[in-house]
Amino acid sequence: MNKPTITERKSYISIEYVPTLEIDHLHLQNYVEHGEGEPDHKMWLSLQETIRVHTGESTTQERLFTARFNSTSQTKRQTWLKEQLIICNKMTKEFNVNKKHNLSMIRLLQKEQQKFILSLRRWNASCLLKQKKNATMKREAEQKALTEGEFWKCSEDTLKRFFSVPFDKRKLVSVSEQHRAALFVECVTDWSGEGNYKEIRPTDRAYLCGIDNNGEQWGFRVQQPRDSYYNQRPNWDYDSTVEEAMAIVWDVDLKLISESQRQGEILFHSEPIPESVKMISDGDWQIRPQHCVESQGLEHDDDYFRSVNPIVIEHPTHQKVELPSGTYRVYVHNYNDKD
Repeated sequence: MNKPTITERKSYISIEYVPTLEIDHLHLQNYVEHGEGEPDHKMWLSLQETIRVHTGESTTQERLFTARFNSTSQTKRQTWLKEQLIICNKMTKEFNVNKKHNLSMIRLLQKEQQKFILSLRRWNASCLLKQKKNATMKREAEQKALTEGEFWKCSEDTLKRFFSVPFDKRKLVSVSEQHRAALFVECVTDWSGEGNYKEIRPTDRAYLCGIDNNGEQWGFRVQQPRDSYYNQRPNWDYDSTVEEAMAIVWDVDLKLISESQRQGEILFHSEPIPESVKMISDGDWQIRPQHCVESQGLEHDDDYFRSVNPIVIEHPTHQKVELPSGTYRVYVHNYNDKD
């Protein structure tokens, strides 16, 4: 401070003073990122501290002059204050003896600071260029992934923009390469029961979507089933999975999903055929329109099929499914985006 700070109260008067140089300090911009080859920030701090020494700021406690006079008499207070100002003036003269030298040293130090600032700007520019290149490469890689239907390689923000999820607020919680599916849950902003603060929480609605091998997009809403005791719908969790949503959609056990193969809306699961089921011998069977099952010695009814030879299920717009010989059951979901 270059001027004394004088505090007056009814019962006392006090003064506080330390002589310092006023200079224009150089400010350092933030680092864009940290890594090998970056300018050493400790060097900047060292320069700053040395400048503070020459301005008198770093020795504030040693040079700080404080005094207090307890009295309500204005005459005595003014006399005391004049004496203290004489002391402050003496301190200033003593400090100014080295003023020219200190200013010269500060100019040299600030030249070093300017060099440091230039090195940091070069560092930040190189980092920004690298980030821009990485962002371009990432964007191109994600565009390629979407073109090839490998959307599980994309970020959440990209998938939010890509899939037409029918929720204002949604969060991507699961992606499955095996089932070529992604799961978004609907989110709402609500008041928390504890602490009375707002929080974003998932609702009981989700959206299961994906891109099939043929490049065709699909998607439909998934509602959590009602709780039998409370007759209310539970909410989804942020760690919910595609498989859990598929289990609800196809109304099957979760374990069955991981053991099944999918072609469009149909799941194929290896399981025994009940003795009561009457099978039909047919080497060419359509489970649903254009989902054609082919195998020598194929037998089936409406839900089950078997063959002692390899089985192929073909569809004009889906990738064919190849199954080893055995017994199977089909699970069909007639989905649309209004489910």
